[in-house]
Amino acid sequence: MKNRYFILLCVISLMLSCNSNNKTSHKSKDAKTSFRYYEGHLQSIQILSDKEFITTQYYDNGVPQSIAFLKDSLLNGAFCTFYKSGKIEMKGNYVNNVRDGMWYYYSEDGYLSKKIEFIADLSTESQWHTNQCINYTKDMNVDLTKLNNSFDLYAFQDTIYYGEPYNLKINYAIPYYPYTMDLVIGDLDKKFELRNGTQIDTIHCNGLEHTFSTMQYKKGNNVLRGLIYNFNKTKTECMQSCFTVQFYVKELPFIKQSVIDSVRKAK
Repeated sequence: MKNRYFILLCVISLMLSCNSNNKTSHKSKDAKTSFRYYEGHLQSIQILSDKEFITTQYYDNGVPQSIAFLKDSLLNGAFCTFYKSGKIEMKGNYVNNVRDGMWYYYSEDGYLSKKIEFIADLSTESQWHTNQCINYTKDMNVDLTKLNNSFDLYAFQDTIYYGEPYNLKINYAIPYYPYTMDLVIGDLDKKFELRNGTQIDTIHCNGLEHTFSTMQYKKGNNVLRGLIYNFNKTKTECMQSCFTVQFYVKELPFIKQSVIDSVRKAK
């Protein structure tokens, strides 16, 4: 694999040596991929459509340094970087130049050293919120010598019948502060702000685990968002995290809607 990259590098270097312009490009035979030198490094550009393309940056030894998907000239999609040895360094996803979702970081030895969940703030360019972070040792145990922050969600059911409660268990498995948490679960928008002032529940938890139950939903697809406030011992500082869960509500078979509505009102 390394030899193939090295041969490719040599061929393209010879083709570009006739032109002193650092950004002169050469199109490959398929007319969809081109190569150029950019800021002293070989770079390939693979065109997927008028607005989408993939760029690959190479080390001097021909090994890929980074691979990025772009749309409308912005980072959109998968992004990876590599060590000179060819082993992966980190991988994640971008949305409009902003990190979003779970990102994975690896040591040069090849083991997973850290994973971080980012929540993109698309209203502000190049800004994100670190939602969760876990550091690992070589044997894949949590590295307690570093700061960690992680929670787990357990949905009892992804699909329920209309009239049944939806239950969700929140467990702060690796808390930043090992004391307590508060929950705000409601009709939150994508920025986790209250929509039209409507709020489902605010819960003050004595520990780091809570099962939330609600019947405030609609038929069909539902999205439930929440905020977790993990407090220190004196409740003067906290770590804020957020989550989004989806569930589906369907009608009970052979039961009239009027009967279901009367049961819900009685509760």
